[in-house]
Formats: sequence, C-alpha cells, structure tokens
Amino acid sequence: MGTGVKLPEVSIDEARRIASVAHISLDDEKLERVRLELTRLGDCLVELEQLDTSDVEATTYVISAINICREDESIPGMPSELIVQNAPDSVEGFIRVPAFMEEE
Repeated sequence: MGTGVKLPEVSIDEARRIASVAHISLDDEKLERVRLELTRLGDCLVELEQLDTSDVEATTYVISAINICREDESIPGMPSELIVQNAPDSVEGFIRVPAFMEEE
C-alpha cells in the first residue's frame, strides 16, 4: 500500500546514537542491520499514519483477556531481621546501600 511518502533513511550515526542510548554494543555489521531495520520501521509508521481510520470505532482496550493465572496467595515472607542480618551493611535495622542520587 505504498503512499509515496518516505522518511529520510536513518544514518549510521543516528543508529549508533540510538544503540548508545540503549546501552547496546554493536559491531559495524549489526549496526548497519539495525540502521536498515530502523529505516524500514519508519516507512511502516508513515504507511500506518496514512491509513483512513475515520470510520473505525475507537477502543480503549482491544484484548478481551481474562486472568488465566493461578489465584494470588498470600504467604509469609522472610523476616526482615534475617534479611538485615545477612546484608553486607546495615544501620538501625535498614540495609545500607551506596548513594545513587546527589544531595541538593
């Protein structure tokens, strides 16, 4: 259903940047494959955007699934004292972890 509208191809630098942001390490061959896939994905999105959905009724949730999993059962957890006792570092009943946010 080509519409003739195309997005510009994803450049190798853009693909490299996306991989970097996603913390994915790719060699040149895989990077080229990802670049091509991202370009094709963009083309698919353009086609989807061109579809006339004016006569399609809006839905909020399209999957009518029911919960087929087991029933939730509450079971006692491990006592917090035992968890803290086995932690490498604790203070006043809490596990001490390295800081990961800067203080203001």
